[in-house]
Amino acid sequence: MDQLYDNVIFYRKLTITKRLAIMHSCPECGQNLPNVGKKCPHCDHRFTDEEKAAFKAKQKEYAFGCLGLVILMIIIGAIASCMGDDDGKDLSLGHKLAILNSNERVSKDDATVRRFAYLLDEIAEKTGYDKQRIADVTYGGVEMLKKKYGIEVGLLNFMEEANTALGEGNEMNIRYEDVVTGMIITISSEAGQ
Repeated sequence: MDQLYDNVIFYRKLTITKRLAIMHSCPECGQNLPNVGKKCPHCDHRFTDEEKAAFKAKQKEYAFGCLGLVILMIIIGAIASCMGDDDGKDLSLGHKLAILNSNERVSKDDATVRRFAYLLDEIAEKTGYDKQRIADVTYGGVEMLKKKYGIEVGLLNFMEEANTALGEGNEMNIRYEDVVTGMIITISSEAGQ
């Protein structure tokens, strides 16, 4: 992302002439040219109609490339603004899970955000795992059911069941990945997969 930003800034600073000069050089002397006239100002090479057409094609290609870059930057900006909180702060992990669960924007005060936060705390306490790992394993389990078996399962319901499967204090010291794997096997076998 930083490299993309640096490239955008670099090309913004170049003048139009310099940008076009990057794209075309004289086939005879190799000098960069801002445009193609009848002949090269450096070596007097006369440009053929094919060379002029190629230069114009490169100009169009460059213009479309710039347009594509601008559109990409707009899309990245839109995605970044959607991922931010109403205050402009980063979303909590519970909030991100709630958005994934509903497939749409969810208020930070929504009950599912609070429920995911509670489940993350519970499972982290039972397993000793960090919350990001728990979220990744849970989401991975739901995605595996969807992609491999074609079974749609709600993320919140899946996480609720996983928490229940761990038991009160996880006295048996079961790994969370094993719980999720067991749930995948159970759900897919119940669905006849």
